[in-house]
Amino acid sequence: MGMSGGPAPEESPLGPDAFANLPPTTVLLETVYAPVRTTLLSMARDAGWRILDGVEMFVEQGAKQFELWTECPAPRETFARLVRDALNG
Repeated sequence: MGMSGGPAPEESPLGPDAFANLPPTTVLLETVYAPVRTTLLSMARDAGWRILDGVEMFVEQGAKQFELWTECPAPRETFARLVRDALNG
């Protein structure tokens, strides 16, 4: 749900009531990264929640894998730039 090419790309797993019933201090972590800005993220942002998009989650997964395999710090900023560039163009 919410993913480009998926069965319901424009939908959100949470309805408007969820945003009205939770405090604006709520943090939402999206797992979808294509598109970067999903309907769920837009609704959460409009409700004043702190949002973390799917790219951040994707980059952190890759960074952790990189560190486990190489035993070196991951270039997170480079990973994030490359992913965002690939998704935007």
